[in-house]
Amino acid sequence: MVLTSLTKVTVENCVVNSWYEGFEFSSSSSNKLTGNTASHNTQAGFAFVSSSGNILTGNTATNNADGFLFIGSSSNKLTGNTADDCVENGFHFFSSSKNILIGNTANGNSVGFNFIGSSSNNLSLNIAKSNGGDGFKLDAASSGNILTVSGAISNQGYGYHDLSSGSGSDGTANTYRADWAVGNKLGTSQPPGLAI
Repeated sequence: MVLTSLTKVTVENCVVNSWYEGFEFSSSSSNKLTGNTASHNTQAGFAFVSSSGNILTGNTATNNADGFLFIGSSSNKLTGNTADDCVENGFHFFSSSKNILIGNTANGNSVGFNFIGSSSNNLSLNIAKSNGGDGFKLDAASSGNILTVSGAISNQGYGYHDLSSGSGSDGTANTYRADWAVGNKLGTSQPPGLAI
């Protein structure tokens, strides 16, 4: 399902299975996606390219390449969405800023939450569990992000892996507040001290 240059459209309770892309929004703003499911698609379950101000609530992405993919997209809000068993990332942000993520879950993906060249995003109460790599990963070009009371459980990499450097938490360029981790194979965080 490819939607281009749309504004204020609501998509509810739709299912897209076994296509190239599940739901793709390009140059689209102020749309609402609620209770939709994307599974077994070749690429992303939900993809947003150059799109802003969209609201995603209670959507599920299962067995796609990426679960939720944002490229050059800002000021979107994701609440209570789930990405399970995706080949690459549960939630993937590339050159995307000022997005808000609250209470989302990434389970059994390669990486739970992956930020590449993405800044000033705000994450709270998100869970990364049983992913094949890191639970939360931020690359060297990602800065000004805030992670608050998020949890990393039983991931095969680090619970939190931050490659940036700066004046934020523990020498990174990002801020971590009361985040926690349990049972991650490589350790709670790299650098140490980002979570308890």
